Amino acid sequence: MGAFVDGPELRTAPTLPTTLTARYEGNGSGVSVTRYGNGFTGITPGSTDITEYTGRVNLTANFADNTISGCFGCLGGILYTARTHESATGEITAFENESTDYQIRLGAAQIEQDGTFRTKDVTLSNPNLRQAGLAFTSQSGSWGGKFSNIPAPDNTGAPRLAAGTFGGKAAYSDGTAGAYIGIFAADKQ
Repeated sequence: MGAFVDGPELRTAPTLPTTLTARYEGNGSGVSVTRYGNGFTGITPGSTDITEYTGRVNLTANFADNTISGCFGCLGGILYTARTHESATGEITAFENESTDYQIRLGAAQIEQDGTFRTKDVTLSNPNLRQAGLAFTSQSGSWGGKFSNIPAPDNTGAPRLAAGTFGGKAAYSDGTAGAYIGIFAADKQ
């Protein structure tokens, strides 16, 4: 799987402010795949699914220390549409526009002078897993993007948007494993 964002205003370096903190909010979407272990109620171990998901992203850019961080799914959760293949029966079950408590935490990334940012600090979280007796045993991933070369109309000097990609993989204590990838675009607030 792969993801990318592009556009005329992302192709050249923006002029970045040096003292401002700016908030960005927007939309994103992606795809994930999961192979289930024995800890999810009603799902036979070995079952698999492929999921399309959408959600909101919120970012905070601190131009004084040149960092940006945020979260995908912290504003209103994540909606998903999935097709699950039941390993025992071969049956395919479809889910449309279901809500989930997963969130993708986008850790602090360094903002470069050309307006790009990238880090390997991405974590998947879900408060309901602990209640179900599950935990993440390993996670890895990365996220990054670029600021627009067009300033926001509010005359602060901040770019009008940030766009990028994220992706990762996670393993659970019950043997479940999954991978996800997505894109986002967020406007300055």
